[in-house]
Amino acid sequence: MVSLGRLISSLYNPHPTKRIGRLKLIVNKVFFHIGRLSFLRGKPYHDLIETLIRKPFNLTSYAFYNKELNAVMFFYDADSYLILFGVHEPFFSEYFKPTLGDTVIDIGAHIGKHTIFSSRCVGKRGRVIAIEAHPRNYMHLIKNLKINSIRNVHPINVAVDEANRQVDLYEAAESGWHSVNPVLLHDKKIKRKIRVPAKTLDTIVEEFGLSRIDWIKIDVEGGENRVLLGGIRSLRIFKPKTLIEIHNADIGTKVIKTLKKVDYNIRIIHGEVRNGWYYLIAEKS
Repeated sequence: MVSLGRLISSLYNPHPTKRIGRLKLIVNKVFFHIGRLSFLRGKPYHDLIETLIRKPFNLTSYAFYNKELNAVMFFYDADSYLILFGVHEPFFSEYFKPTLGDTVIDIGAHIGKHTIFSSRCVGKRGRVIAIEAHPRNYMHLIKNLKINSIRNVHPINVAVDEANRQVDLYEAAESGWHSVNPVLLHDKKIKRKIRVPAKTLDTIVEEFGLSRIDWIKIDVEGGENRVLLGGIRSLRIFKPKTLIEIHNADIGTKVIKTLKKVDYNIRIIHGEVRNGWYYLIAEKS
C-alpha cells in the first residue's frame, strides 16, 4: 500500500535533489486530469504535451499516483507519461492476467507499469523478473519499485538477446522506442547508439534458478525473435503463456515461425497482421 505521507512527499519532492514549484504541480495535475478525457487521448494530446507542457514546465521531474496500479510512478518524458497515465494498451489487462503465486518475466519493462501490475497480481508468494536494457529507463524502474516498497520484483539492467554478448542499443527520442533494431526506428529520431550487455532468456532463467515460469511479456521494439531464440529451452520446459507486441511484419513472421517450432498456439489479440503492428498471445498446445 502507498501511504498518504509517501504520496504527498512524492508529489512535492519526487526527485531526491529537486523540489517541485507549486505552479508546476498545479499545471501537472490539471493536464493529468485533462488527459483522462477520451477525446484528448492519443497523438494529439501527446503533441500538446510536447509543445505546451513538457518543455516549458519540465514534467520530467514529476511523479503521480496511478490509481489502477495503486502506485506512485515516476516518469521523465511525454512518452512515459502517456504510457503510465494515457490510453496506452487499454486492452492489455483483459488478456495479461497473472495470478497469485505466479512467476512473471517482464522483458522490456520500461519504467515499470506492467512490472508493478504483475507484482500486484502475483502477490507475496509470486515473483517478477523485470528486464530493461536502457539505463535511464532502468533508473526510473528502480525508483518506482523503491517508492512503492515492491519486494517481489527482481530488476535486471540488460538486453535480452539470442546470445550472451554486448549489443548496440539505439536510443530514440521517446523513451518507449529504444531498440536493438535500427530499421524499426526509420520514422523515429535516433539520438545515439550505446553499448549494453545482453543475456539470453535461458541464461537469466538459469541464473535465477527459476522452477516455474507462468507468464512472459515481451515488448522490445523489434528484438522479439532474438528474445525467443535465446529462450527456446525455457519455453519448452516451462511452457509459459507469452504476450508479445510485434512492431514489424517481417519480424512478426519470424516470431510466429519460432513459436510454432516449440508447439505454441498463437492468437492475435489486438491489431492486424497485415499492418505489421499487433499483439499476440502464445500458449502451449
